[in-house]
Amino acid sequence: MDYQNIQLTMEDSIAYLMLNRPNVCNAFNAQLISEVRGAIQKIKNSHIRVLVICAAGKHFCAGGDLQWMKDAQHADYQKNYDDMYEISCMFDDIYSIEIPTIAKVQGAAIGGGVGFVAACDIAICSTEAVFSLSEAKAGLVPACTTAYLLHKIPPTYLRRYFITGEKINAQTAHAIGLVSEVCEFENLTGQIALLCDHILQCGPNATQMAKALLRDVPNMSYAEFLVHGAKTVAKMRMSDEGREGFQAFLEKRKPHWRIEN
Repeated sequence: MDYQNIQLTMEDSIAYLMLNRPNVCNAFNAQLISEVRGAIQKIKNSHIRVLVICAAGKHFCAGGDLQWMKDAQHADYQKNYDDMYEISCMFDDIYSIEIPTIAKVQGAAIGGGVGFVAACDIAICSTEAVFSLSEAKAGLVPACTTAYLLHKIPPTYLRRYFITGEKINAQTAHAIGLVSEVCEFENLTGQIALLCDHILQCGPNATQMAKALLRDVPNMSYAEFLVHGAKTVAKMRMSDEGREGFQAFLEKRKPHWRIEN
């Protein structure tokens, strides 16, 4: 696919999906959303084991493109609904992909730009990064990202930032759970590489099942969890990956699926 708004690089077992509209701080429009969704589908159909979402230029993502939002003012309800549904699906594509996902954040992540961060499993930002759920300042609400934000940020904090739209610095973003790590900008690439290396040392089916557990268990009753947990581990013990991992441990060697960066 000939991408105009993103770059997709697939290196060995890692995919780098870069938002590539630095002249507008990587703000998203219908074309970028479509390209991101297409790229996610391509990654799903590949051998990739880790997805890193990053951005070109000084800032991560300024949210919705201003011209795109201006055009929406003259569109009918159905057009606005269709646009917002595509945004929701884009974030769900990122959130629900089976492989681990990492957001690499520098500069500003504003409004819907925070959605990319929240939808990823792990997020690392540079010390100068700043976040803002600023929709209320424009008379809007972060409805398309709420579900993913609630997986990261406790409601007591989220309630504040939803209704104030105030800026959140990197240290606060870490404290409330939006990002898992803060580092100097010059160390950001190295930290992402280290995380990818840790993931690639783990069994690919195991990392996917770990994500599935975190998605499914909160919706189960305790009785359902007892059965599901036992079934899951029993199946994995009998799997080729589980047997290989245990045998490699006993033989003090690396399992065959381990990849070194």
